Amino acid sequence: MNSTNDKKITGYHWVLFIICFLGTAFAGTISTLMSVYLPVAVKDLLGDKSEDELNNISGYINAIFIFGGAFGGFISGIISDKAGRKTAVIFSIAGYGVFTILTGYMPTWWGVVICRFFSGFGLGGVLVTTTTLMMEEWPQKTRAIFLGFLSIAIPVGIFSAGVIDYFVSSWRQGFLIGIIPVAIAILSVWLLRESRQWKYDRDPAVQH
Repeated sequence: MNSTNDKKITGYHWVLFIICFLGTAFAGTISTLMSVYLPVAVKDLLGDKSEDELNNISGYINAIFIFGGAFGGFISGIISDKAGRKTAVIFSIAGYGVFTILTGYMPTWWGVVICRFFSGFGLGGVLVTTTTLMMEEWPQKTRAIFLGFLSIAIPVGIFSAGVIDYFVSSWRQGFLIGIIPVAIAILSVWLLRESRQWKYDRDPAVQH
């Protein structure tokens, strides 16, 4: 599996890093987006309800996202092992992107809860799959450095959620940000390569 090319950062490695970084950063964005819009969104969905009812529904929406993230990390790890790292990365990014868009169209609070579960599922998957693909494909000499860069993607995304809230007053329009990760996932179909390590582990005769 080792070759001289494993020591060099190529153009493909930069493409890989940009996709993994942006895919993780936008996951950070959608993780916080509901929190910044939550008071407005819940009131819009429930209408004139008591403060306790609004707080309870807000709690459900936040809790289900975290549960979805835990479940998504586990399931995406299985998908990554069975179907490939590339497939799992694309599936995860597309998943949270699509359900983020759908969140903005939900007319009921329980519809938002369902969408937030699957958005969280995608986020959990992204955290597992992008790191795995980077570890297996990035040159060993600089691997730790760029995994460190990848780790700041979530905070960058969290910060950008506040920026979106500042410029976009409508929570429904704010969730259209999911279009960007969907576009990234579509481009990744052509731009990403399958992990050589994953292919080798499945068939040792495959060297490249």
